[in-house]
Amino acid sequence: MRYTSLLLVFGCLAACGRASDPRATANGSEADRPATSYDRQLVFVSDSARPPVAAVFHFTAAGGADSVPRTARAWLERDSAWTPVLGMTWTGAPMREPWRLVPHGSLRLVVGDGDELEALVYRAPDGFRLRPSPIIADWSPTATARFRLREAEFLLPGDRFAGMLLDIQTLTVEPDSGALNEAFLTDGNELHLVIATPEASAESSPAVRAWLRLRGGEETWDAVSLARDSARAAWRLTEPGRSLSGMFHTLGRELVLAPEPTAPQDSAAVRIHVVTGWVELRGERHDVIGVVRRGTR
Repeated sequence: MRYTSLLLVFGCLAACGRASDPRATANGSEADRPATSYDRQLVFVSDSARPPVAAVFHFTAAGGADSVPRTARAWLERDSAWTPVLGMTWTGAPMREPWRLVPHGSLRLVVGDGDELEALVYRAPDGFRLRPSPIIADWSPTATARFRLREAEFLLPGDRFAGMLLDIQTLTVEPDSGALNEAFLTDGNELHLVIATPEASAESSPAVRAWLRLRGGEETWDAVSLARDSARAAWRLTEPGRSLSGMFHTLGRELVLAPEPTAPQDSAAVRIHVVTGWVELRGERHDVIGVVRRGTR
């Protein structure tokens, strides 16, 4: 697989500290617990197409005792233009595993051993098929955030793209503590980097952490920064010890998404960009291309 890279930044995936385990909200009365949204996102970026092809999937399930409002949405970025390719809203029964994807209408799932997702299929004339590989790497910085890395194939009518997929599970609890960012970087082969701000409290700023998997080894950072330079339409990545840095520039148009109907009140809107640039790890520079997602208020 070619050594391309991607950056994926994910916004407003915060959780308050009232529950040590997100599943704890399944007990108690509606009045006793805050509104919750179990979010699962799949983000795909091709490893060889020029310009790159990206797809963003967003599934939500709102907490509820008797019924669960759900959404399933997806957008495709191709030739510097975003196109919605999936949009569904429905209500279903509650499940013991709130992040599990469920079929609905023309949206079908193929599930293997251990309930692992093997294919996500949208049966329509302009539909698609997403085929993830088994999990390559798994990082859970808190009880409310989990990041899983996979290879994947994304098939469109008449086209097939190979690339990398980030599978994200998060819990949003009302009141939301702010518009936070997550980031994922990969060269499509042996370098995989996740930057996350998974939780915050009223007493402290959100911790920005990073996890790196390179050539089978792993390393973590307790503090990194990803700042936007609006004047240059760019993002700058820094780390206090100067072992990690980067610069990314926006390509094409941004995709602006309003909060999902299942999201807690005052949730942030999201802006998604395709970017290109570089990352430097201890003096070794890697050219990058990928997707940026940030929460805004």
